[in-house]
Amino acid sequence: MRDGLQDGGVKMIQFKFGTKDMDKLQKKFERLQRKELREKTYERLRKLTDIVMEDAKRRAPVKTGALRDSVTARTWKRSRSYNKMRGVVYADYPKTGRVTKSKTKKQAAGAPVYYAFAVEYGTRHVKARPFLRPALASKAQLIEREMNEMLKEAVTND
Repeated sequence: MRDGLQDGGVKMIQFKFGTKDMDKLQKKFERLQRKELREKTYERLRKLTDIVMEDAKRRAPVKTGALRDSVTARTWKRSRSYNKMRGVVYADYPKTGRVTKSKTKKQAAGAPVYYAFAVEYGTRHVKARPFLRPALASKAQLIEREMNEMLKEAVTND
């Protein structure tokens, strides 16, 4: 054989791999798998966070709807870190435009009205009407089951 041609004139392609090339290729495949797993995990975390948020909104006491509308979900991941992802459901300042008239222990005068903590935990004058904690508690088994299922998939796909 000369110049990639066999005696019959059929062209052959030659490949040359060293262990160095195989190691690089293996590392690239592993990085790709980790990135894919990370994206799947993040999407599942977002879905679960949204489920808890919807349940918290459903449980929130409604007078004007501002408290219910202020319930928000947020998920984020740290770049370059595969094990740092978070999902949070919280009640932010309602967008009512109302502000406090006088200074209190918790808020300055003129600050936006924030009362989610008073509803969730109660005050000395008002009984607690929790909505965030029960929403998480009711979905805890679902969250655990979904995350365990995702981890099993990751282990069995190797």
